[in-house]
Amino acid sequence: MASPLKTAWGWEGFPGGGRVSMGERGFTVLVIHPHLDVVGGSEVLTRLLIEELSGMGVEVHVLSRGFPEELKGLRSVKLHYMKACGESFEDSVRAVADSVAGLGGVDADAALVMIQEPVYVAALRVFKPRVPVAIYIHFPVEEELTRENLPRFYSMCRFPTHYEHLYWIADVRLVNSFYTAGALQRLFGLQGVVVYPSIPWSYYEREPPPYRGRGPRAISVGRFVPQKRLDRLVELFAARVRPRVPGAELLIVGVPDPRYPEYHERLLELASRYDWLTVIDEPLAPERLAELYSTARVYVHMRIGEHFGMAPVEAMTQYTVPLIPRRTGLAEVIVDGRNGYLFDTDEEMVEKLTHILSSPKAGEEVAKRARTTSYYFTPARFASETLGYLRLIAAGRKRGLGAEG
Repeated sequence: MASPLKTAWGWEGFPGGGRVSMGERGFTVLVIHPHLDVVGGSEVLTRLLIEELSGMGVEVHVLSRGFPEELKGLRSVKLHYMKACGESFEDSVRAVADSVAGLGGVDADAALVMIQEPVYVAALRVFKPRVPVAIYIHFPVEEELTRENLPRFYSMCRFPTHYEHLYWIADVRLVNSFYTAGALQRLFGLQGVVVYPSIPWSYYEREPPPYRGRGPRAISVGRFVPQKRLDRLVELFAARVRPRVPGAELLIVGVPDPRYPEYHERLLELASRYDWLTVIDEPLAPERLAELYSTARVYVHMRIGEHFGMAPVEAMTQYTVPLIPRRTGLAEVIVDGRNGYLFDTDEEMVEKLTHILSSPKAGEEVAKRARTTSYYFTPARFASETLGYLRLIAAGRKRGLGAEG
């Protein structure tokens, strides 16, 4: 079934994602993301952006160590492979420098680093000084960095200890929420421009089943890392929710993280202990995830301080009520009790979760408003806003304007 948004706006049937060219032909963008071959939110977002820009007639060059199949053979997209990075800072920086230097034949109007790695901005300043550069910052510090896993970051061509002195050299810093913008200002004294991220079109391309017919199920989706607090959700569900809603079920979906194998094992152990808990530990296509979202009344997001969090938005497309912390970027578009629910403490989360699971009527109108809110997060809107800033810095560079302070 075609997306109603695509059909209504006349985009269905066009190659490269289905967008009509809006006078963008002749504009060339260089996109850098070090690991598009990894399953993760920033990787999906980058792929969506590239597909949309291609459909708009933009020529896109992409630098990464690997690519998803969706980008291979896409019209007006040229893929460039990075050199392999090692587990030391010196080897990895050398690989990045050699890779960027190898783009000498790419004549881009603007470049975009799609992850908070300003080392790539610095490399572009050295090897392509005339190309204006934007960086998309998911959060200005790496919250999952430890002394033990730093070599793992280096091997993925990432440099989380070298952010502070390099962010300022980008022509514009795009951020995924006002929450992230506030952190960038507070920590580094720099301004960020908010461009909310997007989710795949496929979440909009199905009509979910009615909310009222669903059983008392909650769902949570995310990588299996301690910061997601999925084990805490299970503990609260067992001790506080199930006694009040005996038939309640919890579904957890995610992928293991090689940095935290013991956390994955803990979730599997909990699933073996409770018959009301299901853990799916493999990457799923958006179509399958949408089906799972549509079986639940409520999506619970336990990570406090999440810079945004796209899984709750995915769930919202399926008439699933989001229940998220107030200290998160997505809370900026949620009005408590209208298109979702917000909480400050675990106790407040339990009370609101129990309320929603106790009655199908409790969240029905909220679910409808949540789906309406989700329509803002389309790939077309994200690509259009991002391209607007790239064209702006390209025009500024032609007029001799440098990076802002």
